[in-house]
Amino acid sequence: MKKDFFIDIAQIKQKSKSKAIENQELKKYLSVFSSTEIDQKVFAIAAEVSASIDCLACANCCKNLEPELKKEEISHLANLKGMEAADFAQEYIHSDLVEDIDFLKQKPCVFLADKACTIYAERPFSCADYPHLYKPYFKYRLKSILRNYELCPIVFHTVEELKVHLMK
Repeated sequence: MKKDFFIDIAQIKQKSKSKAIENQELKKYLSVFSSTEIDQKVFAIAAEVSASIDCLACANCCKNLEPELKKEEISHLANLKGMEAADFAQEYIHSDLVEDIDFLKQKPCVFLADKACTIYAERPFSCADYPHLYKPYFKYRLKSILRNYELCPIVFHTVEELKVHLMK
């Protein structure tokens, strides 16, 4: 059954602030469950929430995040933009030399038009994988998940539904 999840970012930010302590307690609560058990619940909940939320109505991730890029993705994105890789990198990429990680530094994303990705079929892996709810070890990644909690309606509602399921 499809639920009606709100996607208003202002409302999500407001509710997020009021749930900060509750979310810190969640980490302690998750420790009593196996990682596999939590992952199974999260995967099922995330699938239900994702099916109920149209990302094209939000695109908040594309407006506010700087996705990590693999080295080979930079030249591919440059090609899609009709640029040389070095020119594309200079204009659109931030390199963290300490961590050896590259990020798309443009906010909103240079490939975002209205609320749609213009390179959706060829978008970088970190974009395709967002909001990273289908990766294993959710309970150990909770801190990073909560960084997206007030940014992404899917993350917000998945965490909230997880609380409801676990506290039955």
